[in-house]
Amino acid sequence: MSHPAGPKPSHLPRWAQTRAGHGRGDGTLDGAGWRFRRAAARIEPAVTTILVDHAPGCWQRPLARREVGSGAGLDDYRVVWTIDGQVVLEFRFEERGPSTLVVHDFSLFDPLRRAIRSRHVRFRFATATDIVLA
Repeated sequence: MSHPAGPKPSHLPRWAQTRAGHGRGDGTLDGAGWRFRRAAARIEPAVTTILVDHAPGCWQRPLARREVGSGAGLDDYRVVWTIDGQVVLEFRFEERGPSTLVVHDFSLFDPLRRAIRSRHVRFRFATATDIVLA
């Protein structure tokens, strides 16, 4: 038997289950939450491969990934990768148009740009206004 709003949350793939306020509260994803998951999944394999090599090699510290949900009712979906509490990369989802990868560790810019060739993602270096508390 089907759940009124679609399949039960436990039957959805793990990546599609509601987390960090990206859903409607009934276990299903809203439109923006679904597009956020799809955009993040598009870049995740390349980003993870590069960061997993970079974290122990350059920093000798483990890598952490965190999804930041929308705050104060705004649709501000982000994924933040940190090494030892320092933000090294931030994926900022845009509802319309290309999303942005904000590179805080400048040594990652070229490898990420070579690995991710997509019209859906823009790259830029972090500035002083891009400071994110991990």
